[in-house]
Amino acid sequence: MTRDFLVGLLFLLALVLLGAMTMLAGNIRLFATTDTIEVRFDEISGLQEGDPVRVRGKSVGEVRATKLVPGGVMVTMELEPDLRPQEGASLQVRSASALGGSYIDYRPGAGPAIDPQTLRGTGSMDFLAVAGEIMQENRSDLRDIVQRLANVIEDLEAGQGLLGAWIQDEEIAQRFREIVDRVDSIASKIDEGDGPLGKLLNDKDVAAALERIPTIVSNIDDITGAINSGEGPLAALIHDRGLTEALQGIAADIRERKGLLGKLIGDPELAESFENVLEEIRITLRDLREGEGIIAHMLSDPEWAADVQEILANFRDASARLNRADNTIGRLLNSDELYLEAVRTVTLLRDVTEDAREQAPINAFLRALFQAF
Repeated sequence: MTRDFLVGLLFLLALVLLGAMTMLAGNIRLFATTDTIEVRFDEISGLQEGDPVRVRGKSVGEVRATKLVPGGVMVTMELEPDLRPQEGASLQVRSASALGGSYIDYRPGAGPAIDPQTLRGTGSMDFLAVAGEIMQENRSDLRDIVQRLANVIEDLEAGQGLLGAWIQDEEIAQRFREIVDRVDSIASKIDEGDGPLGKLLNDKDVAAALERIPTIVSNIDDITGAINSGEGPLAALIHDRGLTEALQGIAADIRERKGLLGKLIGDPELAESFENVLEEIRITLRDLREGEGIIAHMLSDPEWAADVQEILANFRDASARLNRADNTIGRLLNSDELYLEAVRTVTLLRDVTEDAREQAPINAFLRALFQAF
């Protein structure tokens, strides 16, 4: 195996590799079967030979030839097998990108197969041409707009108008910068939670309350639904006709000055008396606050308070002693025997007194009295 043979073999391999890469780059399929169809288009919007045919964005073929025919352009396409047009099929030329290029958007349809000659393809809208036509039709208006923009720019450069003053006047510009700085400072404080607004926006409790708003709204909706359906006392208050009439009757009595509330609202003398009572109460409360009067002294003077406490303590002590049987009055109050003896004594005295009144001898009364003790 000579050196020239190896060089020739490498050269042939390079040619084969180059051809394979060219076929892959150009989507050339040597051994694949294809279907060729011809479809008439009204216009093809710059479609050229070699442009792809796509189904839902996938390339399934390419344009092989274009030919002018009466009433349009006949386009010859090669498609992958099983993609011949069926009922409802459509073809439209679309722009591949804003930089140019076209492709055919092919919708094969569904149902029975149809003759491609019955199809009619459509072209895409040439936006640049349409824009050119619009600009041509409105050339004078566009010229006026450009002139007005030029005038506005001249006024801004001359410092005319509010915006021009902002741009040219250094003092106004400085004020504007100060306003921006203040707004930025306020926003920073709010972010840091300073001030009432910052606390309101950054407070976790407020955030939790805001999160409960949907629940509150739902509860309100449930309540209004219950009211509308007549459930609960509030619904009864709203929907009960008898209760409504009763409230209307009360309102009518108040307007006619019937009852205490009606007289209080409608009677000037009673209203004046009520105001006088309130004034007296106000004066009394003022005197109490200022320490005037006995009750005020009792409430505010420590010595008075101490005396009252001592008196109350003496009353408690006396009451406790009366409840005990270690003294005369306590025995009289707590001993049943002494109580019965006292009753008998009083009865005997009453009888003796009656006898003395009837008989009049004083010594009989004294004798009876000594016998009792």
